[in-house]
Amino acid sequence: MGIWISLVLGLLCIFVYLRKVGSREAGLPPGPPTIPLLGNLHVFPAESAHYKFTEWARKYGGIYSLKLGPGTAVILTDAAAVKELMDKRSGSTVDRPAMHVADRVTGGLNMGLARYNESWRTLRRTAHAVLTPQASVRHLPIQQAEASQLLHDILRQPEARLSH
Repeated sequence: MGIWISLVLGLLCIFVYLRKVGSREAGLPPGPPTIPLLGNLHVFPAESAHYKFTEWARKYGGIYSLKLGPGTAVILTDAAAVKELMDKRSGSTVDRPAMHVADRVTGGLNMGLARYNESWRTLRRTAHAVLTPQASVRHLPIQQAEASQLLHDILRQPEARLSH
């Protein structure tokens, strides 16, 4: 008898959890109705999504939310809301989701996909110092020397031009 109670309670917990996945959490902006597990994936267009986004903006307002499976996307279509978010609340929205595979592949040195933290700030400072117009002027003698060496090597061994 005890095993049946445990099984029923386990199945009930799984059922409650699965019903919760795909449903909109409290405090989120309104959006299209969701279904369990999928959220709004069943109404998400495969092509020309901007038309559907515009339709939803007319129906739900300039800020609305979509549930994409267990994830949530907040869509901003109101220019004033976007400006306020970028200008006044950028500290709370500046970060990106963790990209574990990209971090493993690049050793954490991928500035384009890095999260906003001290490592990203260091990468940005370094890139800025190397990629400014003033820095490119400093690199010009090195670039000219490398180009001259490449041309010299190609003239000496034209058949091995791909290995120079």
